[in-house]
Amino acid sequence: MKQLKFLINVSCDGKPVWYKNCCYEVVSEGISQQGRTTYKLFCEDLQLRGIDACLKDKFFTVIEVPVVEEKVKQISQKTSSKRKNSKKNKS
Repeated sequence: MKQLKFLINVSCDGKPVWYKNCCYEVVSEGISQQGRTTYKLFCEDLQLRGIDACLKDKFFTVIEVPVVEEKVKQISQKTSSKRKNSKKNKS
C-alpha cells in the first residue's frame, strides 16, 4: 500500500486540499489524459482527486506501507516463536 506524505500545503480554489506533513492513502494509480502517471487519493474535502506523479519530491514523497495482513502474519510468527522458546526453557 502506498501513501503520499505532503511536503507543502496544497490548495484548490483557495481551500486546503492536502496539508504539509500529513499522509494520505493512495486509492489507485493510473494514466491521465495527457499520458502521465497520476495518483488518486482522497483529500481534506473528501473528494477523490488525482495528483501528477512528476510532482514527487517537490510536493510529496511516496511511502510504502506494509499491508495490515502482512503485519499480522509477522506478529503471529513472532509470538508463536516466543511460545516455542518459552516451552523449551520450561523443559
